[in-house]
Amino acid sequence: MKTILVPTDFSEIADSAVLFAMQIASKIDAKIVLLHTYNYPLVDPQNLNISVNYVAANLDLVEFEEFKNNKKHLHDKAFENGFEKGFENIEMTHRLVLGELNSTIKECITEEKIDLLVMGTNGEEDWFTKLLGSNADSVMLNVNIPVLILHDAIEIANFENIGFATRFRAKDKIFLNDTIHFAEQLNINVKCFHVLDNNEEVLNDTKAEWEKEFGNKVTFHLHPDTDVVEAIDFMVNHHQVDILAMVTYKRDFLTELFTKRLTQKIAHKLKIPILVYHA
Repeated sequence: MKTILVPTDFSEIADSAVLFAMQIASKIDAKIVLLHTYNYPLVDPQNLNISVNYVAANLDLVEFEEFKNNKKHLHDKAFENGFEKGFENIEMTHRLVLGELNSTIKECITEEKIDLLVMGTNGEEDWFTKLLGSNADSVMLNVNIPVLILHDAIEIANFENIGFATRFRAKDKIFLNDTIHFAEQLNINVKCFHVLDNNEEVLNDTKAEWEKEFGNKVTFHLHPDTDVVEAIDFMVNHHQVDILAMVTYKRDFLTELFTKRLTQKIAHKLKIPILVYHA
């Protein structure tokens, strides 16, 4: 059985991510692990009339109560969205952990043998997010399992198409096969996209090779454009794609420091779920 991890901060966006994960879990026979992390506030014990231990103990209790209340809230929302028995339809466990988000997610991935991470983001880019990236950006680039990024409070829906953006690299075939398997479990179609820039010859031979290898499981679409992000946005809308899968590749330190990856740019541009694989 597959295992899906969903971090939550009890927000509407996080609740939507849980319901979305439930929709997937019900179709691929997966269980869900809900994770909430928190940290103690920075306090100066000399300026307090009560002990730091007392503050910590009470914060633990507050977080536990909020987590418990959120479970009931999610159960009710699940019922409203067609899960007639709420959480009883799907095996679900809960983890409340004191610690930093990224490191805790990594630990949970190892301990729970997580196969897919589902995470919500509001997609907003203030100056701090533009400089350092969002939590979703950070997690997306620093874990070694597929990450499904959801924008805002996405509606539960019946999906028909998943897109796969490729540069026709040999390694992309591994992840296209993963996407095909995922699509078969969801009973949806796979459409493979490639953007041609001005300096690139039309890859008819390569396209024909991939078409022969993947047969009728995938349809392939080429689109000429100098702006890859805009081209992907066009193809997603033109071909009515509901989820977009992409592969992110490791880069050198300086490139990583001063530029935003194409995967991040597209994840911020599009408002559909983005499935990110790590090469």
